[in-house]
Amino acid sequence: MDIGPDEGFAPEKDIFGRKKMGEHLTNLVKNLEGPTVMLLDAPWGAGKTTFVKMWRGHLKQAGIPSIYFDAFANDYQEDAFLALAAEVIAAAEDLKLPEEKSLEAFKDKAVDAAKAVLKIGLRLGLRTVTAGVLSGNEIEEGNRAFSDALVTSTGDDAANSLDTILRKRLESPTADRLAFASFGKALSDIASTMARNEEDAKKKPLVFIIDELDRCRPTFSLAVIERIKHFFSVDGVVFVIVTNVNQLEKSVTHTYGDVDAKTYLQKFFHIKASLDAGDNLTQHGASIKYLNHLFRYVIPKDNGNRFSEDIKEMISMVAVARDLSLRAIERVCANVAIAIASTRNLSEAYSPIIGVLCVIKEVDGTLFAKAMAGKVSFDEICDAMMFEKWTRYNGKKENTDIIQNWWRYVTEEESLDQEWRARIGSILFHYSDDPRSLVKYSAKLVNVASFVHPD
Repeated sequence: MDIGPDEGFAPEKDIFGRKKMGEHLTNLVKNLEGPTVMLLDAPWGAGKTTFVKMWRGHLKQAGIPSIYFDAFANDYQEDAFLALAAEVIAAAEDLKLPEEKSLEAFKDKAVDAAKAVLKIGLRLGLRTVTAGVLSGNEIEEGNRAFSDALVTSTGDDAANSLDTILRKRLESPTADRLAFASFGKALSDIASTMARNEEDAKKKPLVFIIDELDRCRPTFSLAVIERIKHFFSVDGVVFVIVTNVNQLEKSVTHTYGDVDAKTYLQKFFHIKASLDAGDNLTQHGASIKYLNHLFRYVIPKDNGNRFSEDIKEMISMVAVARDLSLRAIERVCANVAIAIASTRNLSEAYSPIIGVLCVIKEVDGTLFAKAMAGKVSFDEICDAMMFEKWTRYNGKKENTDIIQNWWRYVTEEESLDQEWRARIGSILFHYSDDPRSLVKYSAKLVNVASFVHPD
């Protein structure tokens, strides 16, 4: 869904009614004192990115400056510090701040701090910084080479070399601390400058939103929150980390081994909030509401027949049964849209086959491959669709029976009673000799949608 930078929680796009939550968060950040990092937790595919984009518009309407950082788009970078600092500079340049000195000062201090960060990384151990590219033996060889250089020096030269190195070692931490303090002051100044056009600028901090952290490689996702805590946590800046905390905990155990991941993460966040379904909806209610929205605005109209309506009802039932995320529902609907767009005049009679395949392609790639080969079984379809858990909306149990009987016909025709065999056979007369060929044909039709999911 495209969200304009000024839209905020536009009623036609805020389909889950999350405006109230956005307003609560806005009031919260306005009243926070001191450096704060907030964690906004929600499962994958729950609509986190859509929410924060709407919230940024709401913040803008309230005169609160914000920065949006897509962590996943930046996790190719080696150092999170530089990536975060660059985002501040880009945002400040976009705003065309009246005081260019504060921006130039921030750039200078960021360079000094970045140098110190790199030196600290080296002192903490090259094995960690290089993710294992340099082994302990190689580091030890470097140390020996350094020692040999001292040994080959004679008399006063060796003593002077050692004195110089030791002096730098002793002075470096002090210089580094000064660089970080200067960087923090520059960041706080630039945050204040961003809000200075408002009379109550002191009550309106810079909100720095970190999104997609749960999709990053583990080392980068942890580097982001660690850099924020140590270098970016300053007065006038509120960080909002939008992520799936369970996935972030897995990043901790992947990187640091057998540690208490939950306790480890607690030291990085001051406030934790959860993104709810919105508007007093249950998660299931939110799924159905989003599905209706997609079919209203995304799925091509089908010229009066019930094809898309039948599929929508089917998806709504399996979404509840399988507890599909909003992202998964969106991808299923993308499959439906491609199938409709690539074939003219699909009859509603085929909706039980096409609809099920659109779902299976998203939830079980292995089973979909078997369908492509015409080797899927009726029991496998039943397990994947969870027919036994389907909610019977409006007493339409017969719809479930229709879908199951169609799949029984195309997978094990001989087990279907004579009445249903005749009923479906009269519709599928083109496939009467080999009903399984309809599954193969339909799966290939749905598979065109493979090209629309780059992630």
